[in-house]
Amino acid sequence: MSVKFPDYVDGKPPVISLFQYDSAGWAKETAVDVKESESGKYFVAVNIQKPDEVVARFEDIATPLLQKVFTDAHQTYGEK
Repeated sequence: MSVKFPDYVDGKPPVISLFQYDSAGWAKETAVDVKESESGKYFVAVNIQKPDEVVARFEDIATPLLQKVFTDAHQTYGEK
């Protein structure tokens, strides 16, 4: 069974909120990743089967929370 990811808009992945991600049926087939651009870091959902495939980009307001989650996870699992 193939998962239907959201369509790109003007050649770019759609921008979504954390709430939209949490309630998306396709979310279980993705992982959250961090990317860098000239303007700084931003977070995306990527296809687990093809990690280079960005499925969606999280809205900028989610960046501080996702940054904290990533930082805490790196500290927790980096110590083990």
